[in-house]
Amino acid sequence: MATTIEEALIGFLTAANTSAASNVFPVELPEKGTYPAATIQLVSDPEEYDQDGPLLFHESRYQITAFARTYSQAKLLNRQIKNEIDGFGPDWMEGVFVDAIQRLDSGDILDAEPGLEQETLYGVRTDYRISYQDTNTES
Repeated sequence: MATTIEEALIGFLTAANTSAASNVFPVELPEKGTYPAATIQLVSDPEEYDQDGPLLFHESRYQITAFARTYSQAKLLNRQIKNEIDGFGPDWMEGVFVDAIQRLDSGDILDAEPGLEQETLYGVRTDYRISYQDTNTES
């Protein structure tokens, strides 16, 4: 059972029917990875307070990037991920209560440096607003 929203997202997407299969990682891809693959990265997590202190409810922005060796494979994985999580909630995800997941925007990226002998990676990044309850009180 996940204790953080990141672990919940990785577990959920790993178990989902996408072309990334178990190739879902926090923040960055492994050096010698298998593709297609996806990364999950926190973009923004503003703290909410009431008179008693920080709230357990969060509205965070996460970026999920689909990577593949071809542009069409990256677009396909991005679409598969969107179909799995956009509109999710209110429901439990791998032990974390998620109120809602909403797609905010998307864009293409190219991971290659001119002149270097490396394989080109195509990517499609999508930002999501994820509203969830954080029961993990450890920092």
